[in-house]
Amino acid sequence: MQVVDSSTAGLSAVSIIEQVDDLLDAVIAAAQLGDDELRDRVIGCERAINMLQAVQADAMVQMGRRARAADQAEVTQRGAPMWSRECREEFVPDEIGVLLGWTKMAASVRFDTACRAAELPAVAKAWRAGQIDARKVTVIGEQVGYLDPATAKTVAARAVGYATGQGRQRTAPQVRQWLRREVIAADPGAAEQRRQRALADRRVVITPGDDGMSELWALLPGVQGRQTQQALTTAAQQLGAQDAGSGDGSAGDARSMDQRRADTLVDLLLGRAQPAAVTLHVVVPADTITGHSDEPGWIPGAGPLTANEIAQLIGPPRTSPDSAGGRRGDRSGHGASRAVRLPAPAWVLMSRCAGCWPTRPPEL
Repeated sequence: MQVVDSSTAGLSAVSIIEQVDDLLDAVIAAAQLGDDELRDRVIGCERAINMLQAVQADAMVQMGRRARAADQAEVTQRGAPMWSRECREEFVPDEIGVLLGWTKMAASVRFDTACRAAELPAVAKAWRAGQIDARKVTVIGEQVGYLDPATAKTVAARAVGYATGQGRQRTAPQVRQWLRREVIAADPGAAEQRRQRALADRRVVITPGDDGMSELWALLPGVQGRQTQQALTTAAQQLGAQDAGSGDGSAGDARSMDQRRADTLVDLLLGRAQPAAVTLHVVVPADTITGHSDEPGWIPGAGPLTANEIAQLIGPPRTSPDSAGGRRGDRSGHGASRAVRLPAPAWVLMSRCAGCWPTRPPEL
């Protein structure tokens, strides 16, 4: 399928619509296609949509640049700064929302995505080629926004390779998870500062609901959040297992897992139950354990951990894991994994020797 290239960005909206209309008139009806052709059609249409969205993003960026230039010209003419409410650039998302029938929030997100892509050459190129969609562009732009411009461009280029490489397409959540580790590795100090600021914002919120119910919401550190999830699930599973094994012919516990988790949470908070023993797996490069690296670790299924957070979990740097079956610095083979037990609630820290991962840790 042919698509409108980004070079058509200067054409009017009517002209682009006419060209797409002509292409659609020439497209064979889906009912006449074979199975493989149908799948190719689905892929081709998605790439075409991505390419057109990139063209649209280029136009949005130009709208912003022209508004900024007009504001600067007026400031020069006035000889005095403008109030934010007077700046044309401030209202570009509003104009986009009116043009497209979007909310201001939706227009602001898309405009922000377009502006971020314009600053990341590899991302803009892949978007124009239809290789990534707007959601992945948004994810990449948001995550590398924590880095300085030069590093952001480098990490963003690697993210595009990860998203489209090895003959497969990664989902936006997979790209986000991969980038979270990459951003920490690129600037560990800044990542730790962000973690400390986020930690200060931890809280619990209870909101009265309808029909005699309430919502209980908590913002917790990742490790404690994962531990809480596992403790509640383990306790709920144990309740179900105990009931199934009673053998007394009773009807049994009709509660769902979600209901048992909710009831267990209340019982734990009110002191009517004891927390279940849980084991949490934290994967950490050996050099981080020994204090020779700030490489991030991660909790499978949860997210990355900074080196400082790892140190808080396991204490002072450990000695080189020679006893684990691999010599430090030996990149010829894989050392065996080892487990480090910490006080209750129990943690298992899985560590692999240097050389086990050629460049980056395996995917979660």
